[in-house]
Amino acid sequence: MEVHVASTKQLAHSGYTNVNPYSTENKFDVIVRSPYRQRPGESPLSQPTRLTQEMIREYQEAGFWTPDTMVRAVDRHASDFPDEVAVSDARHRFTWAEVKKRSDGLALGFIGLGLKRDDLVVIQLPNGVENLLIRIALKKAGLLAAFAPVMWRQTEMRRILERLDARAVIVADEFRGFDHLDMLAELEAQGRVRHVRQLMVVGERVPPGATSISALMEHGAKPGVSVDCLEETRYGSGEVSVLSLSSGSTGEPKVCEWPEGAQVLVGNGIASRLKLSRADVAGIFAPVGGGAGAMVFLAAAQLGCRMVLSDSMAAEVILGLIERERVSFMGTVPAILLRILECPDLSRYDLRSLRVIRTGTAALPASVAQEAETKLRCVVAPAYGSMETVSISQAGLDDPPEIRLGGSVGKALPG
Repeated sequence: MEVHVASTKQLAHSGYTNVNPYSTENKFDVIVRSPYRQRPGESPLSQPTRLTQEMIREYQEAGFWTPDTMVRAVDRHASDFPDEVAVSDARHRFTWAEVKKRSDGLALGFIGLGLKRDDLVVIQLPNGVENLLIRIALKKAGLLAAFAPVMWRQTEMRRILERLDARAVIVADEFRGFDHLDMLAELEAQGRVRHVRQLMVVGERVPPGATSISALMEHGAKPGVSVDCLEETRYGSGEVSVLSLSSGSTGEPKVCEWPEGAQVLVGNGIASRLKLSRADVAGIFAPVGGGAGAMVFLAAAQLGCRMVLSDSMAAEVILGLIERERVSFMGTVPAILLRILECPDLSRYDLRSLRVIRTGTAALPASVAQEAETKLRCVVAPAYGSMETVSISQAGLDDPPEIRLGGSVGKALPG
């Protein structure tokens, strides 16, 4: 196995940081298997390469990693408040009971297609309910998920599909005028996706040999196969369940391991720092596959918050959702926040429900943070993370304005 390891600049574990963590000076270098596939005699892909079993035990004994997983949290909500709305987008609105039923069906469907535990699935989808259901279902089936940005085209997808040796690909049939199926067909004609066994599609146009995600959700389980089998396949807290993909500063895709325990830890840390509760409505107004959007999912899914997704990042669409859905907590990136602030009709929207905005993925200029608090009348809480470490630091509601709005990204999160 070839492993690339490079040094990093680490944040201090106490106190605030006022440096720009997103500058190229502070970039974390890549640590991945290359190519990322299991060879004879190698450990499963779900076993972390950057953490030894001793390190994992230390995290668990210190209480940072618990036996809890994202799947257990979702199933717990389905049991405790089954009829409450869990997630919505422009087309769907599902309760926690429906999320469990549909993610169970998808997980059984994946297994029924012949995918084996630790097979790798590349997902390229816009924000939407299906995106979250697929994420949860893959964890239940014990399939490694790699989320590709929806704006990636042939060059990036070719590199990542070849590097990861993906066994399945899930795409939208079309998004914003771009035909994802045509892109994959061209890659197949070039011999670039020869390891892919299954193509699954979100949308109405499903080519011969491919599988519809909606059909799989409803009818995917083989006769006689019980949902109980998912207890054996689902990922545990010490296993990698997500490979985060980033183009990085060089433009070459990076592959970064996200262990399940780290995802739960970060979700709880963000929720605590921002004083979130189950009563909050979480707006995911950044790509949910990774970065700022994924962090909102990790926090909201742990608590059982209702989640609102938008596949459009237009200011008017987001403002309309905040008003209509009574969003109280939103996660976004500085560019989208600036777009909202520049909306000429900003004053006509009722945004009184909004109490906190979390920003990540890029540095938030102090002037933009100050303008946002003034115009939107809520707390702005910048954060810092990296694809390699999920999330590192988070400004909190208790931090004074001169900290939150002065260029700091807060204190390091627990663990």
